[in-house]
Amino acid sequence: MYPVRSKFSDQKFREKTTFRNKSAFIFKNRGTSQSDRPKNKIRSFAGRNTSKLIAQKILFISFFVALGALIWIFFYSDIFKIKIIDVSQNINISTEDVRGIVEDQMQDYKYLVLPQANLFVFDTAEFKEKAFEKYQLYSIDIKKNIFSQRVVIKLAEKDYNYIWREGNDFYYINNLGEIILTKTTGDNNLITIDNTTSSLRENKLIKIDQKYLSYIKELDAVLRKNNHNLGDRQFIYDGAISGLKIQLINGPQLFFNIDRSIDEQLNKLDNLRRVEFRDGTKLNNLNYIDLRFGDKIFYR
Repeated sequence: MYPVRSKFSDQKFREKTTFRNKSAFIFKNRGTSQSDRPKNKIRSFAGRNTSKLIAQKILFISFFVALGALIWIFFYSDIFKIKIIDVSQNINISTEDVRGIVEDQMQDYKYLVLPQANLFVFDTAEFKEKAFEKYQLYSIDIKKNIFSQRVVIKLAEKDYNYIWREGNDFYYINNLGEIILTKTTGDNNLITIDNTTSSLRENKLIKIDQKYLSYIKELDAVLRKNNHNLGDRQFIYDGAISGLKIQLINGPQLFFNIDRSIDEQLNKLDNLRRVEFRDGTKLNNLNYIDLRFGDKIFYR
């Protein structure tokens, strides 16, 4: 006779069988080395990674080569180098002098590495600063033409009205006393003022009262229209307060008061000539005639 199995014993049997199967699978796989496993998939994955890295390196190198080429083309090649310097609307300032400032700046570098000979790099603000420091200008207009490799400079100059002389230096100045030009020769067509005191020059300015200059200009215009038989003359600055001196080339010195009317003082001179010195020779032998004090005239 065979023993009779209960439901309970059958369940235990199945559980033991399942446990043995799982244990056998675990121990079987645990004993399998990496070398025994399939390799095709690993080799394929490694190959794809290597190709990708090589492509990335090529792309990286190509980018920097292209960037370097562009930098060289735009900043160091002759394609965008300044070759023509145009200077226009200048009156007293030499064209070559302005070009010289540009050419000197072209020898410098921006940020130590970028040449200012390049149209993109050339610093217009730096040029303007140098030009305003050297010249008397209202404005400067600078344009850069990349296609013609040209720099175009337009100057709006301040002009001069007088010559202020100190020794052998002739300073061409305007109504504000600003020095426009400095020369070693004068110009007979301009009012020349000889300074017999210490120098009044400060940098690019003659420190002279604008009222003094305006009065000289007005007096010169009156005498050009009617010289009152005074002949050639020379304006002289001797530092006298409110005083203006004229040296007649063939006669005495005349003193005018810049706070009084020009016509009033010239009328006094004409009356003196008619009353005291009808003979022009005697008047020309005087040392000076002082017209500065009201109705009085002093002479010697």
